[in-house]
Amino acid sequence: MESLVASEFAGAAEDVQEWVEWALSGDYWMRPLYYKTYVDADPEKNKKGLKLNIFCHPLIACGLGYHLGRTSSIPASIKSTKRPTGALIMAIQAAYRAVARWSSGLYVQPPRPYSDFSGDNWGDSEKRMPNVGSLTLPPYTIQGKTPTKDIERVVNKLSDKRWEDILSAAGEMAVVRGKKKGWSSEDGAADLDADAKAEEEETDFEIEDDADSAMDTTEGN
Repeated sequence: MESLVASEFAGAAEDVQEWVEWALSGDYWMRPLYYKTYVDADPEKNKKGLKLNIFCHPLIACGLGYHLGRTSSIPASIKSTKRPTGALIMAIQAAYRAVARWSSGLYVQPPRPYSDFSGDNWGDSEKRMPNVGSLTLPPYTIQGKTPTKDIERVVNKLSDKRWEDILSAAGEMAVVRGKKKGWSSEDGAADLDADAKAEEEETDFEIEDDADSAMDTTEGN
């Protein structure tokens, strides 16, 4: 996140603050931070919005890529062939946490234990360390607002094609023994399991990704 601030905003705090507010806005299944490309709609200019490649934002891909790199040496005979669902969920929450630290335009870290990347702060629990006295958080500090179970609902709806794109983006970030390693969707291999498919049928939202529309148009020609 620090390198993104330096390269994209040249350290301009007001611009960083505005971007963070925008990136973390929206419903939990379609925040701008999730997408590799996200353009807001502008009704006044009759301009449609654009959302491409969900969970392929570099900050998320970097987190998942680290997992891919660390697990690449596991022998195929004992390596799981399931999608790295848990690792993706953690990468999404970690990206949110990293961006939230810049919500004032400058990096701000809350005191512990509120700054910990823990289940108490970023899991499903709504409690915040009840055995510890209340702490006054620095201004602009954003703690986790989305329970992991909600992110899991979104991840469980991902199609095989979306997983291919996500693993490809993360693979570009994966580092194996000091070298970046390309990653194919086959490295993550199996179909969504039965629980994920059951969850998909029960959820009350649709994943918005214009990449699907573009693909459907191409296949129809």
